[in-house]
Amino acid sequence: MRNGRHVADIRISNLSCVHSTVNIVKITLENEAQKFLNKNQCKDIIVYLNRPSQLRTMKIDEMFNQYSWSYTLLQHYERHPALLNVEYWEIKIPSLSRNIYIMKKINPNSSITRIGMICILAGELWYLRQIMLKCPTTSWKDAKSHNEIVYTSFQEAAVSRGLVVDKRKKKKLRSKKWYHFLHHLSYVVSL
Repeated sequence: MRNGRHVADIRISNLSCVHSTVNIVKITLENEAQKFLNKNQCKDIIVYLNRPSQLRTMKIDEMFNQYSWSYTLLQHYERHPALLNVEYWEIKIPSLSRNIYIMKKINPNSSITRIGMICILAGELWYLRQIMLKCPTTSWKDAKSHNEIVYTSFQEAAVSRGLVVDKRKKKKLRSKKWYHFLHHLSYVVSL
């Protein structure tokens, strides 16, 4: 641990790349995020869902690999002429009394972003994580939507998107395959 940040040593095919920080983005459901907003606080997922239109095509880990956020614009963006053209946005989040600044990281290779692990037994939270890993979303409602259909749960939406397999359908499919296999086997044996 260096300066309160975790150090990750990533090794891929004998190549080594040291990242000074690992940013963990925690996925939360809407009611949990609302509790933070009620305290006039913000979370990564709230910033992500309220990101500027220029960043709408980015998945959550992609965005936080390249951008960070703060309640104040970092002074080096205002004082250094070389940074005046670096991307940053000021956004207003409803029910938050202060503005949020999303800033392009000056050196994005110095950190890596991961979405926090969630046990499959967490239910809806786990399905929301699967959706956010694979799809750029703009709201919790958007995460529950697919092909213009708004589902009642993240599970239904994840199954509809093909991100997870519905075990009931898989079991039915397996039993059909087993039935056809036995049917063909009985035909072969009767010959």
